[in-house]
Amino acid sequence: MANAPLTGDIAKLWDEVLASPSDDGVRAVLADLLQAAGDPRGELISLQLLSIEDAAALDRQDQIQQLLRSHGGEWLGPLRDVAQAARFDRGFLSALELDVKWPAASPKWERPLANRTLLTVTELPHPWSQLANTRGSIYARFMTSPVMSALRRVEVFDLESVIGLEPCPAPLTHVACTLRPPDLEGALIGARILPEC
Repeated sequence: MANAPLTGDIAKLWDEVLASPSDDGVRAVLADLLQAAGDPRGELISLQLLSIEDAAALDRQDQIQQLLRSHGGEWLGPLRDVAQAARFDRGFLSALELDVKWPAASPKWERPLANRTLLTVTELPHPWSQLANTRGSIYARFMTSPVMSALRRVEVFDLESVIGLEPCPAPLTHVACTLRPPDLEGALIGARILPEC
């Protein structure tokens, strides 16, 4: 168990990672402190920060998968209730595929939408397996959430998700469109998606 100063240092470094998600130096220091405190998240961060050329790449991937199987749900926190799939990179959540099992108006979306774990998400892929039941307004709410500041890649798949692009505060670098839209949607794509590209 970590002592109080270590816990304070961990909390401060954790906030620094969330504030500067591209700084691997801060992540490495956080990994060391977490490992010293016996937290397996430190091992995940360390393993995912290793170079691809590492000689033990297969062993490393096996260990990463074991850590994610054992602790991934805990690391997702309230997002595990809305995650159909998730990916961790460099020890933090980087991609989240939504499971749109609740109606758009459900209050169950509020807690996940405000979760700080979203601060490191760079990709919000389309929930392909739920194509018939997709609720674009839910996807748009995630896309426009203030905590999704690291978001770079999105997929728009219906009119509501296209409309969600306009107020999206994140500096997107990739927008995929799966629509073959008629008139109104075509105009929206020209006005909202093409400028993002």
